[in-house]
Amino acid sequence: MNEVAAYRQLLRSEFSYFVRAAFNAMHPATPYAHNWHIDALAYELGRVAAGEERRLLVNMPPRALKSFSVSVAWTAWLLGKDPAKEIMVISYGDEVAGKLARETRELIESDFYRVIFPRTRLRRSAATDLETTRSGGRYAATNGGVITGRGSDLIILDDPQKPEDAKSRNKRESTIDWFGSTMSTRLNNPITGAVIVVQQRLHETDISGHLLANGGWRRLSFPAVAVQSQTFQLSLGETYTWAAGKPLHAERLPISLLEQKRREMGTANFEAQYQQCPVPETGNLIQPGWFKAYEEAPDVPGHSQVVQSWDLAVGTTGDYCACVTALIYGNSVRILDVFREKLSFPDQKRAVIRLAKKFKANTILVEKAATGTPLIDDLRDEGGAYIPSPIGITPKGSKEQRAALVSPRIEAGDIFLPTQAVWRDAFVHEVIAFPAGTHDDQVDALVQLLSWKEPYEDFICGPEEILFDQVEADDFSEEEFLRDEF
Repeated sequence: MNEVAAYRQLLRSEFSYFVRAAFNAMHPATPYAHNWHIDALAYELGRVAAGEERRLLVNMPPRALKSFSVSVAWTAWLLGKDPAKEIMVISYGDEVAGKLARETRELIESDFYRVIFPRTRLRRSAATDLETTRSGGRYAATNGGVITGRGSDLIILDDPQKPEDAKSRNKRESTIDWFGSTMSTRLNNPITGAVIVVQQRLHETDISGHLLANGGWRRLSFPAVAVQSQTFQLSLGETYTWAAGKPLHAERLPISLLEQKRREMGTANFEAQYQQCPVPETGNLIQPGWFKAYEEAPDVPGHSQVVQSWDLAVGTTGDYCACVTALIYGNSVRILDVFREKLSFPDQKRAVIRLAKKFKANTILVEKAATGTPLIDDLRDEGGAYIPSPIGITPKGSKEQRAALVSPRIEAGDIFLPTQAVWRDAFVHEVIAFPAGTHDDQVDALVQLLSWKEPYEDFICGPEEILFDQVEADDFSEEEFLRDEF
């Protein structure tokens, strides 16, 4: 087999190579910039094509080639391999649905495609209905449109809702109802048929949120900037580790452009559409603008201290463990670091010791819940030579009540965050989403930190209780003691 024949065979067998060649054929004046996330997407699409996955949810930001890759190139590639396959692609409006159908038709009718897939030909190419000579094809429809009498082996929902419609609860629920009542009946074979939803997130309860809440879907999520380090399986057996804080595709979506988008769109819209993490409408007990910023790590002045506040969880399959490290000086609280991972009990101990040594912590706060109490006991026995003895915290009141009590300090501008920290966006998002967000571990750690009062002399061992056994009960009443000391 010569090189030309081998290359054509590669395009027929490996979609990640086909999509870049198809883009060049369709857009010769626009240089194609390949990125690893297309290979990760190709791997997941390959599992769908092989019947290994039947429900795939893909969340990607704008300008990440999601529609061209899935709704145009992949549908054409599938029909090239099997001209009898029936595919339905649904978008939010006629204009978008027609544009994607037109691009698919142009690709299938191109000289490039006919060389790669010579057996696939179109018998009919209406505006929304492409039919092959083998009675397969690609049918375009719109959200809420009439598709009676049409069946498919594969259904793709590509941005099924307009961004402006996502603000309407009625329109969100209408899309979800239509999906459940109409789309669920359109698969030719409910056992082997597949459904893919490709969407930029728009709202906490958009169709992606609905599907995630109900379970049963494989999710591939690409925020514009990585919130945490992740390793992705790529096509051709490779893997890629995406480090926290790195942009998804620096060539197409550089940090400077993303920051401009954030300013133009506002944090809530940016977090949804670009970071795939919409903020619930019922959040915002704390506003993002209340946090102040600093550029460089501050020096540690005298009479200041480094405090670490831990919110722990049980096991590695439940909630996250979170630690907020802060430099406290007077009323000023400068957040130096936010740590958040799912950890086993032994790993929790190692993490507490490691972070305490790294930041030279003076004080360690640990909530007396989950694994907190045994961890405190173990660290007092084993870690005392290396770190301060942890202070156990017993929270009082609900999470919302505790957060409300410290929110005036944040609003007053006492809390400073570093401008370039990789954890900053995820931290701010969780805080402003509270109490309606999916997670609250970082919020709990922050609130515990801000609720803590520094001990006075030797009378107080922590925020939980005052030790009166060091004072003669006949000399002071509890009320007098509190008044005098505070």
